[in-house]
Amino acid sequence: IYVFTYFDELSDEDNVNNEALIDGRICKINDLRTTKSGKHNIHFILANNLHSQDNEKRLNSYIPCIAWGKIAKEIEKYSVNTKLKVKGQLHSREHMKKLENGDVEIRIAHELLVTEFEVEK
Repeated sequence: IYVFTYFDELSDEDNVNNEALIDGRICKINDLRTTKSGKHNIHFILANNLHSQDNEKRLNSYIPCIAWGKIAKEIEKYSVNTKLKVKGQLHSREHMKKLENGDVEIRIAHELLVTEFEVEK
């Protein structure tokens, strides 16, 4: 996923919407984590497979997702290959990655912050 953003002053007439609805299968799921303040979160990757208009090519998209609180505890129950429909917001965040040589690199992660989900059959 490539996310391009720009920042400008918003007027009262601007209608800004950051909502995504994506379905796919869990292709990777991490263990439930708990922050120092006691909040639960879980990271997972949703594979969303599309076909080209001529049905000749399969286009694979892998969407990094994060869920918090009760939603995280619910998603923890599912495993790889579970089909989900998720609703959320696209977010980006900076984090520090410690490299093998001891250097620290600042990276930006783009992910879908899951606000609702349902299991599809």
